[in-house]
Amino acid sequence: MNNNNALKFLTKIYSVTSFPDSVIHKLPLFLSQQLSEKEETVIVLRYGLNNDECLSQLELAKKFDVSLYRIIDVENRAISKLRHPHRRRILFK
Repeated sequence: MNNNNALKFLTKIYSVTSFPDSVIHKLPLFLSQQLSEKEETVIVLRYGLNNDECLSQLELAKKFDVSLYRIIDVENRAISKLRHPHRRRILFK
């Protein structure tokens, strides 16, 4: 997991600027447990959590041969799930 991209992603989702190292290390497992496979794939590729390359929504749509609006919908649904207070507590405990 790319730590810089993970920090940027967590900052975007939770509007907090610093995170314990344990949160960053738990992130891959947390995503796989809390999101569907499709949502997890979109988030990981969109925010470059597996490497340094972040893909645009349009690039993801082309990669998966779906509409841009479908990618936006999946990304927004995943972010909404991750922002839920119950899921946030799971990640930060």
